[in-house]
Amino acid sequence: MAIVYALVARGTVVLAEFAAVSGNAGAVARRILEKLPSEAEARLCFAQDRYIFHVLRSPADGLTFLCMANDTFGRRVPFIYLEDIQMRFMKNYGRVAHSALAYAMNDEFARVLHQQMEFFSSNPSADTLNRLRGEVSERKSGGGVPFILRSGAEGFRRCMAFVDLLLRVAAFGPTLAAAISTGTSDETLSVFTEYFQFRARFDDFPAFTFFMVANAVAAGYLVLSLPFSIVGIIRPKATGVRLLLLVCDTVMVVLLTAAASAAAAIVYVAHEGSRRANWAPICMQFHGFCQRTSGAVVASFLAVLVFILLVLLSACAIRRHR
Repeated sequence: MAIVYALVARGTVVLAEFAAVSGNAGAVARRILEKLPSEAEARLCFAQDRYIFHVLRSPADGLTFLCMANDTFGRRVPFIYLEDIQMRFMKNYGRVAHSALAYAMNDEFARVLHQQMEFFSSNPSADTLNRLRGEVSERKSGGGVPFILRSGAEGFRRCMAFVDLLLRVAAFGPTLAAAISTGTSDETLSVFTEYFQFRARFDDFPAFTFFMVANAVAAGYLVLSLPFSIVGIIRPKATGVRLLLLVCDTVMVVLLTAAASAAAAIVYVAHEGSRRANWAPICMQFHGFCQRTSGAVVASFLAVLVFILLVLLSACAIRRHR
């Protein structure tokens, strides 16, 4: 048998122990327990003649799990054995071990030490079994849940970054539609003959030209910002990327609001006219032109609302990092 000795201890107090061979393994194990510093690593190995003592510490519980195995057996399986023993011990005793007397669990748990010792010493599938158990444990702890929906502060930031990505995709449609609709707004009205015509075109109004350019810039920016938003999903703690998006989104809010407001004023005059300035409404004649520009203004204001949400999301994400 490759693993020939094992114990469970709290500090230097041995709670359970089993030895498959006679010798001084118990005495050496106790000397190791006495010399272990409080800040020692969770996994340690000590060589003694032809054997290696493997130590697995649980700082949260103050417990130490130790086994002795042949030096030719390697280190992977002995530590897998100790992990299995730790899981079984905590499942059976839990907090009782914090105040138990010496050898309080020996009558029951020595048999477990022996059974698992035989299993891990002679079963070649022990390593595979441990990997499968780790996968099951990972799924129970959230490994099987999509990484966007995992709990905790990081999961919340990642979820916010995913919403940010969806909003950018959603805002791209209205801005692009507003730019295209405005840029193709051109209507000609024939009066009496085809040689006497009135024409309404977007570039006849500087406000509409500014409006089209602003929406085109916003649409292009949204496409360029998608990779940065994806970085926010993959690395939710990347504050620099979120800060860059916050600044750029704020600029887009100002730009689109100014452009949409200027275009909305022109659309209002086109629909209602102005009695004081003696401007007649033109939408009764240029119905198609007014319909396209009016729809573009509505789409642009929808994009402004989405950008405001993006600014709020970025500000909230940055604040949670601090």
